[in-house]
Amino acid sequence: MGNFLTPVLLKLDPEPSIPVVVLTGILLVFLILVLLTVIITIQGKIFDGIAAKQAAAKEAQAAAASAAKASAAAEKAVQAEKVVQQAAQPEQAPMEPAMLAAIAGAVAASQSGPDVQAGIPAEVVAAIAGAIACMDAPEGVKYTLRAVRRARIGGRSAWASAGVAANTEPF
Repeated sequence: MGNFLTPVLLKLDPEPSIPVVVLTGILLVFLILVLLTVIITIQGKIFDGIAAKQAAAKEAQAAAASAAKASAAAEKAVQAEKVVQQAAQPEQAPMEPAMLAAIAGAVAASQSGPDVQAGIPAEVVAAIAGAIACMDAPEGVKYTLRAVRRARIGGRSAWASAGVAANTEPF
């Protein structure tokens, strides 16, 4: 059996011809490019699906937060209404209209409340509001806390800012 294959093997050229090598190389390169394109397309679809799930979760969380805010505002309105009703009861000492107006203004201010960025604790907002309430103001001027947001620090870390300051100082 070995003698039968020997003449066939001797007739084969030991090296492939140049056109065969070139054609094989080009075909291999294009097949790998197509394979890479398919892999990248699949990865893109996977990451788009993950991003869509995260966006849906954030929307659900924001909806829950706004519902909680709305219920808290409604609860504050009910409590404020009770305070106004208790203040207006005839059994107690009669209140002046100016005092009733001040209570109604405080109720309205507590219902609207400041716009607070997510992640800022309520204690911080209370401390800021207390500091504003303690400020000396000219007669007839009233300060209001409208929003509480984190300060933007220019996008550099403390070390990067120190490096910029050190390297740009005049000599």
